[in-house]
Amino acid sequence: MAGTKKKLSVSVLSGGPDAEAMISRKSAEAISDALRTAGHQVFEVDLPKSRPELLLHNIPKDHIVFPALHGPWGEGGGAQRELMDLGLSFVGFTAHAASAAMDKAKTRQIAATHNVSIAEGAVVDSGSQAPCPPPCILKPLDEGSSVGLQLLKTETELTEALHKLSSSALCEAFVPGREFTVPWLLGKVLPIVEIVPAEGLYDHEAKYVRDDTTFTVAPEISEQAQVQLRNATLTMANALNARHLGRADFILGPQGPVFLEWNSMPGFTTNSLLPRAAAHSGIPLPQLTDRLVLAAHAEGPLQPISDCES
Repeated sequence: MAGTKKKLSVSVLSGGPDAEAMISRKSAEAISDALRTAGHQVFEVDLPKSRPELLLHNIPKDHIVFPALHGPWGEGGGAQRELMDLGLSFVGFTAHAASAAMDKAKTRQIAATHNVSIAEGAVVDSGSQAPCPPPCILKPLDEGSSVGLQLLKTETELTEALHKLSSSALCEAFVPGREFTVPWLLGKVLPIVEIVPAEGLYDHEAKYVRDDTTFTVAPEISEQAQVQLRNATLTMANALNARHLGRADFILGPQGPVFLEWNSMPGFTTNSLLPRAAAHSGIPLPQLTDRLVLAAHAEGPLQPISDCES
């Protein structure tokens, strides 16, 4: 067995009600294959769009759950709440921490409170006045994988986009600069990754549809910038009570790193950045997934939400 002498039974979750269900299935397939290579017994659990929580009740208590779920319910606290209430050990954030990490407005507040730089911006609704002049970035408050991300370059585009909003969104000033992500694994930062999308915006299509985005692990940047990016990531991890894994996204602007968002369940597809950074550090995917399920097993079930709130 690669990386451990203990064989675990692992339920890998995929699918669910979120818009990123298909991406989730790709992550789950890669995770399942890697865990089998590491010697674990894997059970693949594809959750339906409606009432996904019902299938979770069938998972044996001695299984470790790897929720390879992306989106508001899957990585935003809903699935985690169910797993905690069922007394299951699982990889990833607690329900409370996952909810905070998914809410882009909340993570902005947390970043500002801990002196991590953020772009000018505010939460907006349909018909709101723009908090900053164009160019602006408009994005949903609680979607992952850059679903719904828009770059608005003119006053007309910005006004039209605001009027079309069906729910609250985050509007931020566009910050020119190089884009980086800093993966975080079990309390430590992995190598920094630079993201260079061919069309200038790292949106959902650039992540998962097109293959023209360039990723550079351990790019050439100043030592000062590296330290700033790593420190900001560790600060956000601590502030969010990060657990097991995550990824912080930044723009390196003229004044230094500007925090964009935190991803509490990064992808595990062939294009995904945390596995790339881990591999660069000598941690192949079987060993990466092995470490994560062993960490969840060592910590055991978390306190149920109902107990936490009583």
